[in-house]
Amino acid sequence: MFSLVPWVLIGIVIGYFVLDYVTSEQLKPMIGILVLALILLHISREKLGERFNEMLPGSKIFTFSMGILAGFTTMIGNAAGGVMAIYLLVKGLPKKEFVGTGAWFFLFVNVVKLPFYISLGMITVESITFNMWLIPAILVGAIIGVKVIKIMPQKVFQVLVLLFAALGAIRLIIG
Repeated sequence: MFSLVPWVLIGIVIGYFVLDYVTSEQLKPMIGILVLALILLHISREKLGERFNEMLPGSKIFTFSMGILAGFTTMIGNAAGGVMAIYLLVKGLPKKEFVGTGAWFFLFVNVVKLPFYISLGMITVESITFNMWLIPAILVGAIIGVKVIKIMPQKVFQVLVLLFAALGAIRLIIG
């Protein structure tokens, strides 16, 4: 996961400068299409051959591309969930490690993004106040999630991750 960090930071900086010229609304359909393409790549991996499947998780080009894409998409539209889902699935992480790695990754990324969002005027006292009201619902959701993940089979987990990533991508495309 640490090999992803420099590339994510580059993607965040690129996204910051892009947001000066283009709105996240204009970029959302493109992100949706990219996430759907990544899902198709993941689903079709079996047809691409064993050599491809063995090379992809350790590929520096794959890590570089996914890192920049994750950083860029999280900066311009908080839409890196689908990108990271595919990255972590390709890496073959079991469900508990998948959830834990994703949580730590997005904590790190969101802390890094704070000064950028503040300088763009996207985080304000009003937005922070509103988000504070959501903390009880977030805690309830986290507790439920911990209980559900323990009983959910790995295959069901993977299918749901792909399904939710696809739904998010479609939502980005159609607005």
